[in-house]
Amino acid sequence: MIRFAAVFPNREILSTLLRQLSCSHFLAIIYIKDPLQRGFCAELCRIARWSTRALRRLTQQAAELATLLSTRTKWGTR
Repeated sequence: MIRFAAVFPNREILSTLLRQLSCSHFLAIIYIKDPLQRGFCAELCRIARWSTRALRRLTQQAAELATLLSTRTKWGTR
């Protein structure tokens, strides 16, 4: 509950999301570390009515892309 309050401090945004997303969406969203990515994923779920499976797939692909990019810059390749 503390993590939930820390991730969604704005009550207006939270009330909108609570009406449109399920509890499992919130469980997936609150563990996204980057606030910009978290907001983007929440909006995608809300507007496009993404399932939690699609949300988890998106976050997994984003993590894989970040790993790939960090490895690529580590080796000095552009």
